[in-house]
Amino acid sequence: MMTATASRSVFTKTNKGSLEITERAHGLPARLRRALILVDGARDTSAISAMMPGEDMERMLGELQTMGFIQNGTGGAPTARIEPVRAAAPAPIAAVIPLEPAAVPAPAPVSAETMPAAAPVASGLDTALIHQVKVLMIESAQQFLGLMAKPLIAEIEAVHDAISLKTAIARWNISLRQSHKAAQHADQYVLAVKTLVGI
Repeated sequence: MMTATASRSVFTKTNKGSLEITERAHGLPARLRRALILVDGARDTSAISAMMPGEDMERMLGELQTMGFIQNGTGGAPTARIEPVRAAAPAPIAAVIPLEPAAVPAPAPVSAETMPAAAPVASGLDTALIHQVKVLMIESAQQFLGLMAKPLIAEIEAVHDAISLKTAIARWNISLRQSHKAAQHADQYVLAVKTLVGI
């Protein structure tokens, strides 16, 4: 049973852990690998445990820490913490507001070249995060869908941006729910992926 202190523990990936996600250099078992993917420096042990029900998450995270893939969150600088920026004192009004209307420049004409491009869907996703989500989807498809997973895995492997990732997530989600073997586990995997991508 997880202790109250252990359930609040927050871990971050070490350089070794990040390398394992991208290169699979150490051949971690699938369950440990999934737990490693979910370690992000923000979720505590109880939150990760809820995403992988039925697993002894305290033991698994302990193994990952012993092997050097993760470290206690207090051991490194928090990744999500942003120090407030002190605003500069405002300039005097007379310095920024022209006294004569004629001094105000006319607005530049708007053209296709000057209009900003529309922000892509989930533009905050970086390449490393997309890769982590793809790994989780591919491994779950291999585990539960067998040979039927082959075309789905090919589609997931072809994902290169947030838009194509969302399309692949939708197909992967449907495939898991249509499989008798995967249906009972679909919710936890879908929750894990949605949590990673923030949808």
